Amino acid sequence: MRKVNDTGINGQRNPMIVEMASPKSQRRSWAAIASSCGAALAALLALAGAVGPADSAFAQETPTPVLAFPGAEGAGRHALGGRGGRVLRVTHTGDSGPGSLRAAVESEGPRTIVFDTGGVIRLESPLVIRRGRVTVAGQTAPGGGITLIGQPLIVSADDVIVRHIRSRLGTEQAVEEDAISITRGRRIILDHVSASWSVDETLSVGSRYDPPERGIYDVTVQNSVIAESLNASAHAKGDHGYGSLVRGGYGARISFIGNLWASHRARMPRPGNYNPPEVDPEGPYFEFRGNVFYNWGGEQAGYNADTRSVSTYAFIGNAYLPGPDTTGHWAFEDSDPLAAAWFEANRMDGALPPDPWSLVKDDGGPGTRLTARPDWAGAPPEDPQLWQEQVLATAGASLPRDAVDARIVAGVRDRTGRIIDSPEEVGGLGEIEAGVPWVDRDGDGLPDDWEVAHGSDPSNPADGATDPDGDGYTLLEDWLNALAAGSSGC
Repeated sequence: MRKVNDTGINGQRNPMIVEMASPKSQRRSWAAIASSCGAALAALLALAGAVGPADSAFAQETPTPVLAFPGAEGAGRHALGGRGGRVLRVTHTGDSGPGSLRAAVESEGPRTIVFDTGGVIRLESPLVIRRGRVTVAGQTAPGGGITLIGQPLIVSADDVIVRHIRSRLGTEQAVEEDAISITRGRRIILDHVSASWSVDETLSVGSRYDPPERGIYDVTVQNSVIAESLNASAHAKGDHGYGSLVRGGYGARISFIGNLWASHRARMPRPGNYNPPEVDPEGPYFEFRGNVFYNWGGEQAGYNADTRSVSTYAFIGNAYLPGPDTTGHWAFEDSDPLAAAWFEANRMDGALPPDPWSLVKDDGGPGTRLTARPDWAGAPPEDPQLWQEQVLATAGASLPRDAVDARIVAGVRDRTGRIIDSPEEVGGLGEIEAGVPWVDRDGDGLPDDWEVAHGSDPSNPADGATDPDGDGYTLLEDWLNALAAGSSGC
């Protein structure tokens, strides 16, 4: 993972309890999308309950914190994002300058970033989110959506929401980087992102907590594709195609829910803690729930190679699918005698073993096994096969799903996807269409036809930040959330 010396976290208090034009033939119409997606939306909302939400004990709290968006789960589910702030528009795919994604990311204050164009953004340096209270709404991009290449996307701030963005690092600039890293911050959620073609890990969450207030706390990565790290490419250590390095501490909670990991040499995932017990006696809490792991390059999908640090992790309801590069059927190898673990309802190649610990290599025995599912972890899917199908059908930046993710998922389904060394082995990136932007005359981020259909004023630039129905979400968020809910091919 990249170590970033950044300028600091947005220190604002998190007020969670208050949370809340083109030719007709080409125009992206909200009404048309709503009509075509109705059945799919209903099915997805039904499936959303297939995995039980964590922390049900908090359900009786008054007032109840507003979720980052409907369907947000896990430790980062209350990320505030840019709620109620400015709307910043990405109008071109250049690396920098007015109208660029970089300019919007580097702006200050609460802000929601929407896209007037799709396409490929060739980054010339790492894109680092250092200033918090931001929502990156990739679901608004027209055409083929937004893909970042060349340099990593790094999150290092509080209250960050990133949805429907692809980061495919590649080897054009020969940098030893992850595609996406979370290095610092509180209340962060990545939803429907696609990370691939990294030279180090693919999507990582980690901090050395030096000092602890500069660490990572309350993070969720959900509904995402983490695939095809480049094994023998530009890394100085040689073969280095890894999935996810996930290192926490000091009671931090980190959740990975409903993701697809595909074709990595190892680290699917690699949780742990950089600090020994005399420095950090509590350690982090990791939840890996309802994920699909395909084609790990060796005997075990994930592992913890620490030997003297405290960590607690729960692996619940995950599906492990061996591929052509897989040599063993272990879900996890645990080398840390100080770690505590819970394994429940995990399936190997479609089979549920009578003993859940039989999938763990070098398990430390009863002394390192939790006796019950921890209260910070959710329940396994009620229908594992249906849930696995949902992950394969919808994970990643799927508005729309690009050719790369479609090929990766097809390779999981027929078990032909393999570990790669170069994007050229699998056809490269291809073209990403720019598309036609939404018609938004008042610049509040809301399409005019959506405003008319929902009784707001398409000539009033202030109404997008209001919450007329009092549900905790602004009108802009209502549209963003409804748009994202149509992510299953609509």
